[in-house]
Amino acid sequence: DASLMALTLMSQGIEFERRGEKEVALSRLEEARDASFGASKQIIAFVHSYLARIYASVGDKVRFERAIHSARTMASSLNGSYGDGTQFVFGRVSSILAERSYGYLELGEPQKTLEMRMEIETQLRDDQDLRLQTWIPLDWARAYHQLGQIEECSKEGQAFYRRAVEMHSPHAISQANKLLRSLEKDGYGKVQAVQDFREELQINIL
Repeated sequence: DASLMALTLMSQGIEFERRGEKEVALSRLEEARDASFGASKQIIAFVHSYLARIYASVGDKVRFERAIHSARTMASSLNGSYGDGTQFVFGRVSSILAERSYGYLELGEPQKTLEMRMEIETQLRDDQDLRLQTWIPLDWARAYHQLGQIEECSKEGQAFYRRAVEMHSPHAISQANKLLRSLEKDGYGKVQAVQDFREELQINIL
């Protein structure tokens, strides 16, 4: 079954990517893409969104943009039904936009991530994706960090942390702490906004 094969290969690729085995991950996801062409538009869009992530991770901007464009085009052709659970696909259009945002950060193009902000926030309201609404401020924070706009980075970092606490997500909270450590490592520890960020994290620990 093409759908099952595509999803299986995609899952394998995601696991290899998490382990840091990027070349193996890329191979699996490209196999998933090939298998998806024999499946539905739901599967094609879903696989391409994850394929875009690994292309960004390995620094291949051309293939990243091609894959994310294919995912968005295919999802848009489904007239609002993308991610409705058909063939176990639950990611909404906002998740594709989030992969595009993440990809540009990986490629070192934070301004493109910030330029997507209004589009993503509008789509998130339409999709009512609470998980992504929690996580997306981390993208804005990382983008501002890359641009050297530390006050804005800290502000978004705090927004992300507050949502992470509300969601009771240890993983998200750990990423907020990771962001703070990266700011301190880069020499911004004495910036007032960073100190405020640190204080908020420490208060909740106490």
